[in-house]
Amino acid sequence: MSTLRHHWDSPISYEDNAEFIEDWVRNHLYFNYPDEHFLKQRICVDILVDTGDGNYDYVLNDIYPHYDGRYGEPVHEKASVLWLIRQQGYGKRMLNRALPHGEYSGSVLMESIRTELHNCASHMNALTFFVEMTVQQLLELQETMESEPERSLVLDKSSACGLYDVWSGAGSLLEIQLEKDVVLPLKYISTALPDGGRGYSVVNVYAMCSSFWTPTMKQIL
Repeated sequence: MSTLRHHWDSPISYEDNAEFIEDWVRNHLYFNYPDEHFLKQRICVDILVDTGDGNYDYVLNDIYPHYDGRYGEPVHEKASVLWLIRQQGYGKRMLNRALPHGEYSGSVLMESIRTELHNCASHMNALTFFVEMTVQQLLELQETMESEPERSLVLDKSSACGLYDVWSGAGSLLEIQLEKDVVLPLKYISTALPDGGRGYSVVNVYAMCSSFWTPTMKQIL
């Protein structure tokens, strides 16, 4: 250290000694960052779902009563909204009764999906889950998505969920009411990034508080 101080304090300018000083620091000092501290930080993550509708710019979710949907038009098999109702235990027939006619058979999920579609403000809406997780959980999820896409992410039924348009900075109410825990195949996750990591953020578009995102990630099967 005395050698470093000598060169630093010498009458000769720092620029004349920069190479020596930088080499010495690089060879003798180690910066130990508090990794654990940062890995435990909690972040708001938007999980965008792509069940094949991504190839259609997510317009497959423009189902009546969406303003761009046609009454009586069949629901496309790759629409993520259809995947969700099937994952929750319903079928296309139930969806076809609920959307045009408001026949919910007591299902809060079906009623909330109709309301969500009716209040969309744009046409490129991706089914999105809004989950609070730690940095470490997000890194582990992303690594598993890449290395083992055949696995699935389990989200609690209390997860915030809705149709969101990151490209236009728009969306719907983000109030789809789930009835069962969601088992989401990792291969269907388009992206899982901190809010704003892909296009417009929910915070900026909706002026949403961070409490909207909740720690509902249960496990990776």
